[in-house]
Amino acid sequence: MELGIDKSRNLVYEGSGAWGHAIWPSPIVLPLAFTTTASKVIEAADGALNPLSYVFREDAFDPVSRVRYGRLYQAASSQPKMWHVGIHPALPHEERESNKGVVTKELNNFHTARLNNALSDLVDGQPLAVLGTKDSYTVWTILSRETTVTGDELLTLKSRQTFGALPNVDEGVIPAGGRSKVLRALRTFQEDIYRAAPESVVDRAREAATVVLSVYEEEKGIAPKEKELGKLIRGLDKEEPRKNNVINAARMVAIFHSRGKHAEKEKRLVRELVEQDAELAVQCVGTILCDLGWAQW
Repeated sequence: MELGIDKSRNLVYEGSGAWGHAIWPSPIVLPLAFTTTASKVIEAADGALNPLSYVFREDAFDPVSRVRYGRLYQAASSQPKMWHVGIHPALPHEERESNKGVVTKELNNFHTARLNNALSDLVDGQPLAVLGTKDSYTVWTILSRETTVTGDELLTLKSRQTFGALPNVDEGVIPAGGRSKVLRALRTFQEDIYRAAPESVVDRAREAATVVLSVYEEEKGIAPKEKELGKLIRGLDKEEPRKNNVINAARMVAIFHSRGKHAEKEKRLVRELVEQDAELAVQCVGTILCDLGWAQW
């Protein structure tokens, strides 16, 4: 089965051998790129429908479970292609231009693709699907694939929400002197939670934890001169040892951050960071905020 996309009018056709019919209402068709959890940088498609690029045709979406169902297609090696299609329901005036109800159109052409082929160059980590373009995209875990009777490959994707979410921050209780700094760090962190690879999420978690502890300790008059997470942890442990949850959560973030460094991997033979580690790092930042009294789950 093939898809033909009239990009100028945002209309989609389906068929075989350059003969097709309109799909109406038009389905959601998204640029698709593949990466893995081991990738340090997640790159989305540029949205140009380039030859051999992939698209995802959505058939269904469950907003409660955040699961998407759809089919995988790959662009033909040369674009566009001439199609012979029926009159589109949204363009009744085409009947004047048709030959016995058939209209000839130049369409971007896509054919059914196989997931195994799409993932053949990806070696390390769990495969991920990146939907959207570089300006705006989301990352999805590939749960399963099935082949339909038409030969299309049906994919089941789940939104990458294993990183959870940060708690609700009470801006009013954050010290005024560092409020904007904390909110800016948390906003940047929040934006990366669902998009970045595990190492990047851990890096952002460390930055957020460093800013939060720095502002807290400055307000208490116990901050060290160098605002480095390890020194902030030691300073808090010395001056306010009862803040056990905050101290231990910050230590966990620091441990994960060090494990993402090549020298640490070589020295201690530690495993690669995975999504579950990044999830724990996010939860640790949330614990720090809540136990300082700045947020609530």
